[in-house]
Amino acid sequence: MQSIMGMRKEPPLKKPKVAIISSYGNNCGMSTYTKYLTTAMKPKVQDIRIFAEYMDGVSSNDEVVRCWDRSKGMLYDIIPEIIKYNPDVVFIQHEYGQINNPVQWNLLVGHLSSLVRTVVVLHSVYDHKDKLVFEAPCNEIIVHSVPGRELLQSKGVGHATIHYIPHGCLPPEDMDLKWSSLNKKPVIFQFGFGFEYKGWSNANDIVEALKSEFPEIAYIGVFNMSRFSYPMQLQYYVSLMNNIRDRNLQNNVVLHKGFRSEDILFSYMKQSKINLFPYWNHPEWRVYGASGAVRLALASGTPTIVGDVPFFHEFKGYIPVCGTTQEYVAQISRLLTDQKYREEVQKRMLEFIDERTWDKVASWYLECDPSKPFTAPIPGVSP
Repeated sequence: MQSIMGMRKEPPLKKPKVAIISSYGNNCGMSTYTKYLTTAMKPKVQDIRIFAEYMDGVSSNDEVVRCWDRSKGMLYDIIPEIIKYNPDVVFIQHEYGQINNPVQWNLLVGHLSSLVRTVVVLHSVYDHKDKLVFEAPCNEIIVHSVPGRELLQSKGVGHATIHYIPHGCLPPEDMDLKWSSLNKKPVIFQFGFGFEYKGWSNANDIVEALKSEFPEIAYIGVFNMSRFSYPMQLQYYVSLMNNIRDRNLQNNVVLHKGFRSEDILFSYMKQSKINLFPYWNHPEWRVYGASGAVRLALASGTPTIVGDVPFFHEFKGYIPVCGTTQEYVAQISRLLTDQKYREEVQKRMLEFIDERTWDKVASWYLECDPSKPFTAPIPGVSP
């Protein structure tokens, strides 16, 4: 058929049928990521289905097929379910805390790639040569940072097409807070898994240094515990609580052990004066990726401060990035006393969110071409 201009009309592009392999419905960042990604992607695709790990008391349904177990390394069982679904593309959400069996990983990615276009989303990229056996099977990769892509290339992962797509952001949270006395105090809030690299002990140093200027300064932390590393995290939690009391900070610092709901986290974050993520460059955890936790903090609208680590590279120029106790103290003091500076930081937070909405991220996933690297059009990021 010819158009009125004599040009042949291109047939409309078929919406793809999408499979996503990920943890889902449990307490982890990957599950949260997949929830927001699939919600944004649904209107853009023919169909979408999640292939998730088993959960006690939770059955499969039309949208989520439960077919693997991280603790038993049961990954190959995913393949028959994928074959039955017959997707156009498979996105595997990979994190080493979730999938760390290299043999099962090679079997899964190798066989899937022989059957269907398979894109691996590496949420964490390490400068560890042992991780090459996880990266080598991948023919097409998505990373969340440009330095992460450059690191893969420098490690010799030149056979794969590597796309850069940032982690998505929620819009500003409009939580109805009827009345609050918490926001009348200089409160700092942090949440996340109970690992050393997240800087939980740094918070004690920061608060101790702030007490002379702000005697009422308070720090509240929600210290998440994973069932896969519970003994180690419990030991760390006990040592931190003992350190708080040993340093006479019990009137200023507290950690709440265990997960809290997203609504609870937003309530704390919106009523606090500062959200804090004082990560440090742990020798075993120099990782390139993106933080979903910090994005939740940005959505709360409360000024947020992060540590100077590769994981937070993308936040430079938007929010304060600190490397020493003195830098944290200076930034916190300024945000507590300088309203104009506080509003400047909040304005830049909104810019960061707008550049990386989940709707944009879902579209970028679908725009990726396996034959050439895709770079999300983020201001200041070179292709």
